[in-house]
Amino acid sequence: MRARPNPEPDGRGRIAFFGSPLRKHICAAFPAAYRYSAPTLKMSPNKVLWIYIILLVIGGMIGFLKAKSQVSLIMSVAFAVALSFCAAGIIFQYYVADILLAVLLVVFAIRLTKTKKFMPAGLMLVITILALALRHIRFT
Repeated sequence: MRARPNPEPDGRGRIAFFGSPLRKHICAAFPAAYRYSAPTLKMSPNKVLWIYIILLVIGGMIGFLKAKSQVSLIMSVAFAVALSFCAAGIIFQYYVADILLAVLLVVFAIRLTKTKKFMPAGLMLVITILALALRHIRFT
């Protein structure tokens, strides 16, 4: 008879499919799987904002390298600095980051309607919408 595996730090010692009817068969076939819990996704609004900042700077750098657009690089870095102040807590009002994202949303929408090309303005528009939405979704 085997001893029960050590419980995880959460004290449960179970895996993500704990309530599944296949649990008994999966754990019998893969006994090591019982020991490990599935990683939980802890996404905070600040993590979403940091990911958006990185994508914004990368987009500005690509615009500068491909089209020699200094305006693209300068504006992406300027907005990235302002958003990083919000993410770092230097600007304490929560809504300031949302206002900056809304301004970027309008800018990318205007560029998309002018050029009628999805790249790069359409992609950044979609990423900005996702960032705004994910900042207001609660992950448990």
